[in-house]
Amino acid sequence: MSRFVHALPAGQTRAAAAAANGSTTVQDYLERIAKYVPAEIIATYVAVTSGFANTDEPLKYWCLLVSFLICWIFTPIYLQLMSSPADKDALRTQQIVSAIAFPIWAYSISGDSGLFGDPKLPIYHAEISTALILLFSLISGAIIPRKAAPAVVPVHAGS
Repeated sequence: MSRFVHALPAGQTRAAAAAANGSTTVQDYLERIAKYVPAEIIATYVAVTSGFANTDEPLKYWCLLVSFLICWIFTPIYLQLMSSPADKDALRTQQIVSAIAFPIWAYSISGDSGLFGDPKLPIYHAEISTALILLFSLISGAIIPRKAAPAVVPVHAGS
């Protein structure tokens, strides 16, 4: 399975595109959910921030915040670096959706021991975390990038 979401050809329905790929629309929907999650960046964030678990305040807060911001900013850059020319139609959509996904997953995975549970930023709630992950997954699977329609060159009579 490629890391990138595939763009739907202009004018083609979801069902027709799925049939052409030998998959189902449900399978394509679930694959989009998985591909939009920047798993490599989230794994890096978890690994880096776990190293700050025993760091004293206020240094811990600043280390967690800087780690979060670097990973968030790097998400679309990473996707750009990993893309190939075949991914160009879906790249911008994937960068945007993945940039939205990162803070949601970082909030949920780090829990009350991470940045969002820190005494300086005490906004972590397990109920909100669950709702964010479920709603994001539901919505992101429905986002399908489209290939650009081929340019039409006007033909002038008598030129």
